[in-house]
This record gives sequence, C-alpha cells and structure tokens, in this order.
Amino acid sequence: MVLESIGFGCLGEGVQMSRAFNVVRAAVFAAVLFAAVGLTGCASLFGGNEQVVDEQKIDLIDKWARRNGVTVIWVNQPRRNQPEATPTLPPTRRQPSS
Repeated sequence: MVLESIGFGCLGEGVQMSRAFNVVRAAVFAAVLFAAVGLTGCASLFGGNEQVVDEQKIDLIDKWARRNGVTVIWVNQPRRNQPEATPTLPPTRRQPSS
C-alpha cells in the first residue's frame, strides 16, 4: 500500500512522530518567546529615556489645523524622550568669617 511506503502504515509510528513534532514545536515556541521577552526587557532594565507627551508638537499641529479648517483626532499622542536631569550640587554654606 502507498501509505505504508511513506511511513503511515503503523499507528504507533504516527503517534511517535506527532509527539516528536510537538516537542520540537514547543521548543521553538519557547525559544522565540524567550528571545522576544529578553529583547523587549533590555530597553527597560537600565531606565533613562522616559517618554513624555510632546505638548509643543501637539500645540503646533492643533494651531495649523484650526487655521486650515482641519479636524485632528489624536489616536496616539506624539511622544519624545524626556531629557535626563543634570545633577546639581546643593548650595554650600559659607562659614561667617570672624
């Protein structure tokens, strides 16, 4: 029979092949999931670069829209990286000279 010649003659072989396929599929899925979680987590591990809404850009586009009679609906507001605060030293107190 043709099915026996390509390896489907015995139900046991088909079940074993199916289990092996599921194991490989699960391993590939786990590897892809691990890579996706690892790569997306890298950006947030080290902090910094907080995103804030770009109010200046919103105002500029809203003014242009009003001038030209266009309605703007913001689905995702524009964002920009928040500049990191420069560290400042506290003011030093001078000792009064006697």
